[in-house]
Amino acid sequence: MENIGEIKIGQQIWMVENLNISNFKNGELIKEAQSDSDWLDSLNKKEPAWCYYKQDEKHEKKYGKLYNEFVLADERGLLDGWCLPNNEDWNELCHSIGGKSSAGLHLKSEKGWKKNGNGINDIGFNAKPGGGRFDRGTFMSEKARAHFWSCSKDIDDRFSFVFVMEGLDSLKLIQGSSRGYSIRLLKRS
Repeated sequence: MENIGEIKIGQQIWMVENLNISNFKNGELIKEAQSDSDWLDSLNKKEPAWCYYKQDEKHEKKYGKLYNEFVLADERGLLDGWCLPNNEDWNELCHSIGGKSSAGLHLKSEKGWKKNGNGINDIGFNAKPGGGRFDRGTFMSEKARAHFWSCSKDIDDRFSFVFVMEGLDSLKLIQGSSRGYSIRLLKRS
C-alpha cells in the first residue's frame, strides 16, 4: 500500500481508504484465510489473518481487506507512522463532524450503498459498504454496512468496532470480537 491517501478531519488525520496490506510493518506475512476452514483455524489458534470479502480478490480494490481481531493485538504493528484508532478517536471524529447521529451520512461514500443509503462524503472519509465476516466464516452486509475495528476493549476483553449502514445516518460503536472487519488507521501528532 504505497501512496496512502489521507484526509484531515478536525484535528485528526485519517486514511481515505480501508487498509489493504498483507504484511506487518516488520515484513512478516499476515496469513490469508482463503477458506472458511482457514478463517476458523486462525480464530481457534488466535492467529492474525485477513481475507477478501467473499474470498474474492475482485473486492480488494473497492473494499481492501477484512482483518480478524488478532491483527489488532499483534505487537508487530501495521504501518509506520499510522496507528489503530480507539473508541476515543472514533468519538472525536464523530464530534468534529456534528455527532454520532449524523456521522454516517458524512462518512459514507456517495455511491455503492443499497436502498438509496448513500452518504454525502463531504469530509472525504469515503466509507464504502464492504460488509464483514462472522466468526463462523459467513460474510455479511456488502452494500449495506461498513465495519471498522477499534483497538479499545471492553470489560470482557473484546475489541470494539464501529459501523455505518445503508438505512441510518448515524455511526454505532459496539463490542464484538471473532469477526472480520475493515481497518482505517490514523496518524497521531
